[in-house]
Amino acid sequence: MSSSREKILEKIKSALADKKTAGEVDRDFSGSIYHEVELPLHDAFKKQLESIKGEAHLCENENAVKEKIEELIDSNKWQHVACVDPQLQAVLPEAVTNNPGIDNDIVDTSITRCEYLVAHTGSAIVSSNTPSGRRLNVFPPVHLIVANASQLTTYLDEAIEKIEKQYPDEKPSQISIITGPSRTADIEKTLVMGAHGPKSLIVLINLSK
Repeated sequence: MSSSREKILEKIKSALADKKTAGEVDRDFSGSIYHEVELPLHDAFKKQLESIKGEAHLCENENAVKEKIEELIDSNKWQHVACVDPQLQAVLPEAVTNNPGIDNDIVDTSITRCEYLVAHTGSAIVSSNTPSGRRLNVFPPVHLIVANASQLTTYLDEAIEKIEKQYPDEKPSQISIITGPSRTADIEKTLVMGAHGPKSLIVLINLSK
């Protein structure tokens, strides 16, 4: 007479055997795992970033970028805006170039560049290789990124391939993917913005470059 243990094992064995023959389908692992991006990359990026509570602005040229930054500073009443990137400082309003430096207790907004933008996810890829380093991407409550249309990529793997080619010998010590403002729902499943980084992410894209 079979024991209870043997009966259970027989049932498991039978179920596994049935599973191998029932419901089997041919799977195609050669196709793309991504949803197709149908919009122009700048429009797709803007739509995706705004869907995750970020903010994106499409600027026709460098002057439009400067005007948008001035408008944002005025409308949001930012008092201490930090930018240490010489390439950006050349086109930024005087209110930014006269910044207080990188003091985590003072700066309320940082302006930096990025490596690439990913339209599929609305993500920005930043690295420690830019003059802004690491802190300005993390500590200020507001992070404003200025990018060019030429930095847009469709998918993440495309951006990673470009970084591999851009830094063939020595990679930056830190490469981060920023997808929207920092958030968490770890505490009682309540969404909290700015938990581990900036609570506001704004991206300006210069369409002329």
